Amino acid sequence: MNCVMPGAIVTERQKRLWFTEEYKAEVLSNQALKRMILPEEVARLVLFLAADDSSAITSQSYVVDGGWV
Repeated sequence: MNCVMPGAIVTERQKRLWFTEEYKAEVLSNQALKRMILPEEVARLVLFLAADDSSAITSQSYVVDGGWV
């Protein structure tokens, strides 16, 4: 079994409830990539892990957070 652990992902709910300019500044200041991560980027990893192409990948945890430091 593999695990996907998303960080601060810019979803519609995130934007509606918590996403402020202060929050965005905090995320970007603590992140290596310096850009917001979109739901599609997490979905691509999940689709890969569900595909036969990843059949030899087991017991891994994937953090999708832009390199939070």
